[in-house]
Amino acid sequence: MGRELGRISGPLLADNLKRNGTNLAFNTKVLFLDVVNKVVSFNFAGSIPTYQVYTPNAIDTIDLLVDTLTSVGDFTLSTDLISHATNSITLSPNQSSNPTIIVPGLTTNNLQITSNVISNTVLNDTINVSPTGSIILNSNVLVSGNLHATGNITFDGNVTLGSNSNDTVKFTAEINSNIIPAEGYNLGSLNKSWNSIYANSSTVSSIAQQTLLTTTLNSGNITITTNQINALTNTDLNLIPNGTGNIKFNGYSYITETTINNPTPTNPFILNNTQKGYTKFTGPGLVVPYGTSNNYPSNPETGTMRFNTTNTTLEIYNANTSTWLPIVGTGSLVTESEIQQITFLNELILGF
Repeated sequence: MGRELGRISGPLLADNLKRNGTNLAFNTKVLFLDVVNKVVSFNFAGSIPTYQVYTPNAIDTIDLLVDTLTSVGDFTLSTDLISHATNSITLSPNQSSNPTIIVPGLTTNNLQITSNVISNTVLNDTINVSPTGSIILNSNVLVSGNLHATGNITFDGNVTLGSNSNDTVKFTAEINSNIIPAEGYNLGSLNKSWNSIYANSSTVSSIAQQTLLTTTLNSGNITITTNQINALTNTDLNLIPNGTGNIKFNGYSYITETTINNPTPTNPFILNNTQKGYTKFTGPGLVVPYGTSNNYPSNPETGTMRFNTTNTTLEIYNANTSTWLPIVGTGSLVTESEIQQITFLNELILGF
């Protein structure tokens, strides 16, 4: 018997789809057509008010094609937009096996995450990371711009500031701890030295410094305070130059070994005492300047003393009379005729 195909005309098909006001249910409530209220429902055998949208427990489909807009529960899907009417949207993949959401890019109003780059989409905008706990970075961190922190900074391990000698480090705040170097490191160098060092006290093994400004300097048994150099009690103070070096005062070498030199030979060497002080020389003897009668000093002052090697006489100069007067020595003896002349002169003067 051949199979006959029938066709339902258009008016009959339209009336048939409208169900003539009779609802249609598939498997009781899997698919329910409410022809009166013009609502299609899933897993609900009854009419749904027009102000509600029923969401099925699950929709299994290979392709879901929507021309403009569809609503599933409180979700709205339109073109490239997925929105929720009341709450946030949570994407929760299988949390036990592989809880991973893979997207080629993620963009907010101001932030974009693409590949391994996090950037902002607004020019000169700020990326704000604000956790309630800590931010933990388990690898290297490279900052190519400026780094600013308003809180405390703690570095563990080795710290390197700068990559070459052209980089600089600036301390605006005070240093509130000791600075302890590793053994063998310097503070400054020959080409780059500190201008001034201000310290309450200083303990050093050696000093090689052009200028050292300090209130008190303690070095071994020596203390230098203001304009004084003091040694500890019962300790000698030695000024010892190295090699052929000399001890200089005000730029002049006054002392060489056991000799005090006059740095300006044309000027007198003066040991000055004020008020009633005097100059005292101790020891078994004192050597005064000496010379012959032909080499007296030029422009001597009153009180200039010398030993005349010609007549073996100790002489002293009187500027009022411009004469050298003998003090003591081994001069020639007075003869008898000289005594008679002195007696005759006394008789004339005294009238004897």
